[in-house]
Amino acid sequence: MCAPVIVLLQSSVSVVGVPANLLAAPLVAPATLGGIAVVLLAPLSLPLGVAIAWVAGLPAWGIGAVAHLAARVPWGSLPWPAGPPGALLLAALVLLALLTGPRLVLRGRRHPVVVLACALLVSAAVWPLPQPGWPPPGWVLVVCDVGQGDAAVLRTGPDRALVVDAGPDEAGVARCLDDLGVRRVEAVVLTHLHADHVTGLPTLLDGRGVGEVLTTSVREEDAGAAEQPIVGPLVVRTTAAAGVPLTEVRAGDRLAWGPVQATVLAPARTIRTGSLQNNGSVVLDVRVAGVRLLLLGDAEQEAQRETRRALARLGDPTPVLAMKVAHHGSSNHDPALLRQVRATYGLISVGSDNDYGHPAPRLLGSLRDSGTLAVRTDRGGDLAVVVRDGRGSVVSRR
Repeated sequence: MCAPVIVLLQSSVSVVGVPANLLAAPLVAPATLGGIAVVLLAPLSLPLGVAIAWVAGLPAWGIGAVAHLAARVPWGSLPWPAGPPGALLLAALVLLALLTGPRLVLRGRRHPVVVLACALLVSAAVWPLPQPGWPPPGWVLVVCDVGQGDAAVLRTGPDRALVVDAGPDEAGVARCLDDLGVRRVEAVVLTHLHADHVTGLPTLLDGRGVGEVLTTSVREEDAGAAEQPIVGPLVVRTTAAAGVPLTEVRAGDRLAWGPVQATVLAPARTIRTGSLQNNGSVVLDVRVAGVRLLLLGDAEQEAQRETRRALARLGDPTPVLAMKVAHHGSSNHDPALLRQVRATYGLISVGSDNDYGHPAPRLLGSLRDSGTLAVRTDRGGDLAVVVRDGRGSVVSRR
């Protein structure tokens, strides 16, 4: 009875709601009665009210524990069409199940083999096949699942790598490198100086033998950027304390670390419109293992137009296998760049349930129009670009 109404509120169907409520139901009465007792007795005797509150708090804690347990059940909540159409559809399906359910149960008892076969087919359809270990053989680039931030790893040797951005915290990038078996970081490229790309730098400099840190030449603070301040002073202090050289890069610079070669496409100049830091991102055109990759940092549409012109000047016809999509899939992008690049895969580093609406539907539409398959860390976890026998593909950890 409640399910169609709930669909109007949150566009999803809970498959664990009924058992969760059955588990919590015995705890509701003592929690409610205890709460009423606290309200009545606390004005007369505060110590007595506090004691009863502790007793009433136990079943309330149990209700919360049931809710948290149910929320962690895989596939516990399924997406559903929003609004009145979704509510009417669910109501119709519930009525259909109530009307046909007894007959189906009776037939199922008579033909258990058919029921078992249907259960196996459904399980095979919804249960993902396990990946044969991580990282996948032949990986050359991994976009780490660090939430709403960026951290990418380019393989330069059996246990060596180049890291592009360090994520919004130290734990995420450290976990990603440990899982990849990276013991030495040959260099760190900080595309720009926003905290969601820089905060994990200290853990990279601690015991991983970082050779150098390269970053953007744009150091200005965005006007009114209290929400996303630059952390340039932190980078300077951290690298100086670790004794690691800090170098600025500009458009036209050519960089190499073992098998990884990169051309810096941006920043060529400071763009005064939009976000100074985002538009000052280091954009890399990378070659590794015979494939071409494009890493856009957080470049907004103004800097993406500059990148489009830089690519045109290069005149290189080599197709782009994978592109690290700019700014977590922000709508502030240049569709003409995506059409020009026509990457096979668009890798989006984005946090689930972020407050920005990333990735934006407009950006996802531009990727589709360009023939680029969008792959997201919020859904797939770590994303690996794999090259085997000269052919490239993308493998998601989940």
